[in-house]
Amino acid sequence: MTLSFASFSYRTTFHFLAFRLGMVILLLTVFSVFAEESDSISLENNTAFYWSNQVQIFAKTGEVNKQISALMHLANIYQTQGKITSVISMLNEANVLANKINSPYQQAAVLNSLGEAHIAVRKYYRAAEYLYKSEIKAQTLQETSLLAAIFNNQGNLKVQQKKFVQAIELYYKSTQLAQSVGDEKLVEKALVNSVIAASKTTDTNKIETTLLAAKDQLNKTKYDRKKAFNWVTLGQIAQQLSVNHSNSTQWQKYAHQAFEQAIILGERISDGRVISYAKGYMGRLYETKGRYNEALQLTRQAIFALENINAGKILFRWQWQIGRILKEKGNNQAAISSYQQAISTLQPLRQSLSTEQNNSASFNKEITSLYLELTDLLFLSSDKLTDPEKIQNNLILARNTMEQLKAAELQDYFKDSCITELEKKIRPLDNLGKKTAAIYPILLSDRIEILLSLSDGLKRFTIPVSDTKIDKEVRLFRHNLENRTTREYLRQAQNLYQWLIAPLQNTLNQQQIDTLIMVPDKSLRTIPMAALHDGEQFLIEKYAIGNTPGLNLIDPKPLDKKEINILTTGLTESVQGFSPLPHVASELANIQNTFGGTLLQDNKFLLDDVEKELKQNSFNIVHIASHGQFKSNAKDNYVLTFDNRLSMNKLKNLIGLSKFRNNPIELLTLSACQTAAGDDKAALGLAGIAVKAGARSAVATLWFINDEATSGLVSEFYRQLKQKSVSKAQALKNAQVYLLQNKLYKHPYFWSPFLLIGNWL
Repeated sequence: MTLSFASFSYRTTFHFLAFRLGMVILLLTVFSVFAEESDSISLENNTAFYWSNQVQIFAKTGEVNKQISALMHLANIYQTQGKITSVISMLNEANVLANKINSPYQQAAVLNSLGEAHIAVRKYYRAAEYLYKSEIKAQTLQETSLLAAIFNNQGNLKVQQKKFVQAIELYYKSTQLAQSVGDEKLVEKALVNSVIAASKTTDTNKIETTLLAAKDQLNKTKYDRKKAFNWVTLGQIAQQLSVNHSNSTQWQKYAHQAFEQAIILGERISDGRVISYAKGYMGRLYETKGRYNEALQLTRQAIFALENINAGKILFRWQWQIGRILKEKGNNQAAISSYQQAISTLQPLRQSLSTEQNNSASFNKEITSLYLELTDLLFLSSDKLTDPEKIQNNLILARNTMEQLKAAELQDYFKDSCITELEKKIRPLDNLGKKTAAIYPILLSDRIEILLSLSDGLKRFTIPVSDTKIDKEVRLFRHNLENRTTREYLRQAQNLYQWLIAPLQNTLNQQQIDTLIMVPDKSLRTIPMAALHDGEQFLIEKYAIGNTPGLNLIDPKPLDKKEINILTTGLTESVQGFSPLPHVASELANIQNTFGGTLLQDNKFLLDDVEKELKQNSFNIVHIASHGQFKSNAKDNYVLTFDNRLSMNKLKNLIGLSKFRNNPIELLTLSACQTAAGDDKAALGLAGIAVKAGARSAVATLWFINDEATSGLVSEFYRQLKQKSVSKAQALKNAQVYLLQNKLYKHPYFWSPFLLIGNWL
């Protein structure tokens, strides 16, 4: 049936569309499991083209009112598809047109929707501005229905700002106004939203009051798909409260009743997604109560309800849930199979999930738990095996599971498909060489599992130290390392050595290992392993050390030293408010004396000139001696040029992934960058710099240090690198030891923050 545009009055259409644009945003941000859910998904996909044509037709005929309405329809479709950038673009266009014809009602409605869209992209200041302007216009027009929708949206904004009491007050105002005009669906939505907000507080009475009010309203409204999902939402909130509050039985009762109502509605409207969610979460409810047989039956029914439905974001959850239940029942092999099915279902979705701007931190943490639980289960399963081959296969599976997780973490950090594309081209690294070992620490809640990769296979070491204990020690270590006036770091350096290296020492000695490749996990990314101490000497005095975000993310090939062409750049002067780096001049001069190449210094180190050089010439080493930083948000990462800031995205584009992927830059050096202490996500960006930039390897620093010390270390690194038989890892080791032997720079503050990332050869 073709939707008749004339079937709505303009005001009815605008109220309906403005309300629908805001319907899913709070649900998306608070409960990301519903990311696929919207009314009539397939219909909206099919009608996007129709409304796009309508926009063009009305633009040509000059029917501005209809053009604005068509833009609102199109924005609504993009909203349900998660294309928030397109939503904002459509609404901005509608806003311009509404202002052009000076239509106050349309202005208010569009501003309301713009506010909602900016909540979704976490631009809360802009969202508040749009919603305030919308409220003023609606108040002037005395448009009660629109005002009710605006208050609901303002409540959504307060939830995202963690101002839950204010949010509840706004939802109450929305409810009162919606009731006065008989808008039962908005009443329902505002009440459900108030439950979500209340559940984030410690006011048990308020939570129960809002929950009961929402239940009463749901019992009054006509049944439809949105109502069914609201029952699921109430059930999930009650279920979570049953874990966190003392009166668990009462909350479990509320959850059970809500899920039952959702199942009844789902069956009445023949909606497999509704049924799946309701039965799946009811299965979770039984799982937490230890009623595993019933939980298993319900979860399998939840999967069956998705038959012939493309719903990977739901399916992997229930496969994971079955894995947990089977593990509790003692069936480890079947549990492992279910976990693997869940990850297999998730993998094709990983890229879209990672690049979604509204992808929540809680959802990413949840996915991390899936991988870690499977890894833990594989280790526990290995304890019961006696066949060496089967044990080895289990350990390889555990490592591969962690490799998938590490790739997913990098992809989520960079919001970029480059990680996936690289994975397709690189084979798993099984043979590191006779004198090289990869240390793969995995921080689990109750212990550290270390996989040691050697030329003859994997060895496993278990250390009974909790992840919280090691995390505390790591953060204290990092803090003390950056204080060059004390030796307080030594205690943590020795403790971490005893946990991470000492158990492996005999094996390393027997194998005559001289190079360690570290694959750090979690907070371990924020510290330099070179500074670990065995009581007599630092780790770097014993081994050359390389770092990699994942063994499957590197392509180890020796540096061809016959024809090295280096682009050397740097700043010595104070620019853009940053301090001068006077010793960079000698650093750049020493590199020039060693390798020659092209030099861009100070006022010649312009962003356009860097771009020109990288486009016109083929360099295998790029050296940048300038201020730089890595933060939690990859978009904020940059290095300073004389006239601008060179972002990591810009650097990737300049190096040219498409041009150099088969013959990439061999080495990218950033000799004056810094990473925020204790910031695991920022350290993840540093760990992935070689991957992101399309280089085989990178040298960068965890914190900014004395530029005289940096100049000495970097100059020695390149002098060592020129030697025929010296690898990049060995060159960095020799340079660090060279600085360590200088009494002025003996403290690890000076030499330890330099990391070699990626290819160590």
